[in-house]
Amino acid sequence: MFFMRKLITLLTMLFLIPLASAQFEITHPNLNITNYQNTLTQSQGTTQAYSVIVMNTGDVRLDKVYLSLSFLPSSWYEIVDSKPLDVGESGTFAYTIKLPHDTVGKLDLDLTAHGMKGFGEVTKTSVKVKLEAGISQPTQSTSVPETTSATTTGTSSTMTSIPAETDFLSKNSSYIVIILTVVIAVALAVLFKL
Repeated sequence: MFFMRKLITLLTMLFLIPLASAQFEITHPNLNITNYQNTLTQSQGTTQAYSVIVMNTGDVRLDKVYLSLSFLPSSWYEIVDSKPLDVGESGTFAYTIKLPHDTVGKLDLDLTAHGMKGFGEVTKTSVKVKLEAGISQPTQSTSVPETTSATTTGTSSTMTSIPAETDFLSKNSSYIVIILTVVIAVALAVLFKL
């Protein structure tokens, strides 16, 4: 019994001492959508390409940055661009909207830029985009039209920075590891009735 207590104490110390002295790097990932069209006007049955510029305004390189569109059926659009962005780097990302022939009306969309580091999403930023379908008759286009900067046009569109779900884990990882170590030590002590 005495040997088991010493073994558990030794194992606990082997886990706690390196964790207590470990240095964790705190980073602040962030993205900003700088150029985009806040109103998209497209005819029924057409396919049109659009682009946005996304800038890494955080202090860490993002391994993968990509776009997503919300509130639009996935069969109506295509997004193929994804790329890494270094700190302060901007990238142009394109997406294509394919409207069915019977589409008429206005849709409010969320265009979101996602940033990943390693295996998890660490940041995302969304902007509101209005899609007006069947309102006017633009020519069918497969080229990327010019965009205007949201900051210089004075539009009412707002950019919202949304903290990623994994942000809590990245900020509190040292506490989580220590708590897990203590829980394991207590579980071993209970198991061996110390």
